[in-house]
Amino acid sequence: MKRAYSVDGFELRVDGRILEMRTEGERGPGMDRNNRRTLENFLASGSVRGVLFDVRRAHYRHGGVEGEECIRTLARICRRHFTAVIGRADQSTPTGKLVGLHAQMGGLGRAFRSRDHALEWLDRQVDAAPAR
Repeated sequence: MKRAYSVDGFELRVDGRILEMRTEGERGPGMDRNNRRTLENFLASGSVRGVLFDVRRAHYRHGGVEGEECIRTLARICRRHFTAVIGRADQSTPTGKLVGLHAQMGGLGRAFRSRDHALEWLDRQVDAAPAR
């Protein structure tokens, strides 16, 4: 079943077992609160096994405590899902933190620069995982 949600600078799309989220443009504190709820609802459907975050076209203005909380929240929300994060080279620190926190919470994730490589990895993880 295909599902989608889109608002300015944020898009969620589920096709089969993979949820793909893309953000773009300037992102700041409080901007993603409603998007986070939508992400949680999509993941609660039960059919999603892998999550792909593509943040290459996003420019995050929040840092410090707010940035850390955003990363921690995403890691927590996705801890039961294989998670791939696609980012630019200058986003290595936050994408690495997300993958690291995700692992600390029991998840399996990786950071990528390429959507194709991220999807290949997610497909392999989902295919090899036992059925729920």
